[in-house]
Amino acid sequence: MKHLKSVARRKRRGGMMFRRSFANYFRKKFCQKYHLRFIQGIEYKRIDHPLYKYEMIIEREVQTSWLGSNIKTEFFELNELGVLKMKAGYRWDGPSGPTIDTPSFMRSSATHDCFFQMLRMGLVCDSQRERFFKTANKDLKLISIEDGMLVTRASIVKFGVRTFGKKHTIKEAA
Repeated sequence: MKHLKSVARRKRRGGMMFRRSFANYFRKKFCQKYHLRFIQGIEYKRIDHPLYKYEMIIEREVQTSWLGSNIKTEFFELNELGVLKMKAGYRWDGPSGPTIDTPSFMRSSATHDCFFQMLRMGLVCDSQRERFFKTANKDLKLISIEDGMLVTRASIVKFGVRTFGKKHTIKEAA
């Protein structure tokens, strides 16, 4: 009797019973396993500003690949071990270009914007600018993948910033 009820229920739903239950199971398991990766511990809020879209609420540290420099500003610092500390109040424009602002892209875009801002402010010596630019793009891809972005999308993003991002690293006039 129980079996006949489930068959009748399945027929009424158009045979979608298995698919729905599998999708719900997968979604539940996926969320339990990866929800912390998508949050990344980065606390930010969306703001209404002509240049910036997001503002850091609490201080956040990110391990980068750049070693040997000690750069400090009002809103971020990069130490010799490659730890970038973005302080509360740091503002950035989020993922730029023809892309979507997804959670897997927020931490990497903030880190990348810090690197590019260091280049624009002239905080990196001229002999290391090219290597610093390449490291910023490499870290953008690595952090995005670490936060759950698909490798193909991260590769496309890296190609985009490598190709079109150079103009955003030109030193600002003092």
